[in-house]
Amino acid sequence: MFTFLARAHTLDPQRTLAGLGIDEASALTVESDGTASFHARTGGKYAWLVQPRAYGALESGKPLNLAAVRVTAIGPATTFNVHTLAVQAPAFERSYDVVAGELKLREP
Repeated sequence: MFTFLARAHTLDPQRTLAGLGIDEASALTVESDGTASFHARTGGKYAWLVQPRAYGALESGKPLNLAAVRVTAIGPATTFNVHTLAVQAPAFERSYDVVAGELKLREP
């Protein structure tokens, strides 16, 4: 997801991008007003809202570097709107850096 968003950013650098990933054996249903609900057969599953804050230079053949990518876990008790990307009661939020192609949890 991180690489996909970095690559998509090179196609339209002025656009703000976000990615939405959904764990296996789970689903995200969306109402006509954009309100989304998460459903999973088992616990410990989430939908993941990935929002890079800045993009470094993406260079062919070189490892990816990104700083402070916000990742929000959307769980069964979370309210999410696909139009505005507003998240209420996230399961948790984390921030990651990608340094030389390696994902690193950013400490608070």
